[in-house]
Amino acid sequence: MGKKEKKEKKGKALAGLERIPTVKLEGSDKKLKNTVRPYVQHILVCTDSKSKQCKKGGPEVLKAFEKAIKARKLGRQVMVTEVGHVGGCGLGPNVIVYPEAVWYGRVEPADVDEIIAEHILEGRVVQRLLRGQRQDDPCGGCILTKPLVVAVQQTAETFN
Repeated sequence: MGKKEKKEKKGKALAGLERIPTVKLEGSDKKLKNTVRPYVQHILVCTDSKSKQCKKGGPEVLKAFEKAIKARKLGRQVMVTEVGHVGGCGLGPNVIVYPEAVWYGRVEPADVDEIIAEHILEGRVVQRLLRGQRQDDPCGGCILTKPLVVAVQQTAETFN
């Protein structure tokens, strides 16, 4: 594959993604190039070693996300990151999807395909995994969770 073909392929892969502008250093004519790929979504998976649920299930969920993203060729749009303690690990493994800031709990590897298909590709929150929606979730009465769900759904409807 020649340089021209590689450039065209890279351009197609980044089509539709917002470019982050270069930044000028204060008091200088030099520009800093963006070194971070402009991901559309970022998935954080808790693997906190102090939490029984996250320590046991988090690494498996992380691997499942990595495998699913690779299989669907979403690596240029979706980034998956292993994180430590995010709170609420009693209902872990926890998964947080940005930029929507949707927080899923008790995620199992079997749930990953549904999160990818529904949330990542279709923009629909997976209600059954959403923190704050279950009786045993101490966040069940959170004032932020339900408005967040409505906001995410409205945003998804706007873009679809």
